[in-house]
Amino acid sequence: MSRPEHLAKLREGGAAWNAWREQQGHHQLVDLKDATLRGAALSHADLTRADLTRADVSGANLTGANLKEATLAGTVFRNTTLTGAKGLDQCKHLSPSTIDFRTLARSGPLPEGFLRGCGLPDDLIAYLRSHRKGEGVTRDYGDAVIKWCRKTAEEGNAEAQHNLALMYAKGEGLPQDWVEAVRWCQKAADQGHAGAQYNLGVAHQTGVGVPKDPAEAVKWYRKAADQGYAGAQCS
Repeated sequence: MSRPEHLAKLREGGAAWNAWREQQGHHQLVDLKDATLRGAALSHADLTRADLTRADVSGANLTGANLKEATLAGTVFRNTTLTGAKGLDQCKHLSPSTIDFRTLARSGPLPEGFLRGCGLPDDLIAYLRSHRKGEGVTRDYGDAVIKWCRKTAEEGNAEAQHNLALMYAKGEGLPQDWVEAVRWCQKAADQGHAGAQYNLGVAHQTGVGVPKDPAEAVKWYRKAADQGYAGAQCS
């Protein structure tokens, strides 16, 4: 488990965290194992040598953050912004992590060693390499990521299907289309993807992209809850 004082300070934001690390001395190891940092504002945060084993930084802004020698194992990068992050090529990968297509699309080119350490297949890494044009996010690079995501989704990959559903739902790189979002979410949910099952429940509860159906919503919430999906357990 992460140390409570480390987690509490980090949740105050990158600037407060960096000032605290200066006071503590950079030699101190940062324990963020199992930390939940979803949506955290960590721009330019000093995370050197931080233990991010099983940490969830979904939706976090890590623009310009320093992850030199950070330990990664089962770390979750979903819809995470890693643009300009430093030291990614020096992270210590003890086991694969989760990095989704939305993270790739919004972050722009990332070091291949980092992507490989996170568990991305070599054919995807080679594909992304062929679309690099300097540094930063370009329309061509973002479109290339979405194209691969769609290809993988059409081949039946549930994670890619859920990613595509979220891109349609939020209008990220694709025109917002709730009907398409629900269609892809249904495909992923049918394969047992807990996040997709939860979001399908939300769609049926709210009537967005599909007619309202409270009974159907409950069915999908229960399926997600049975897999331990936290949001569904409270629905």
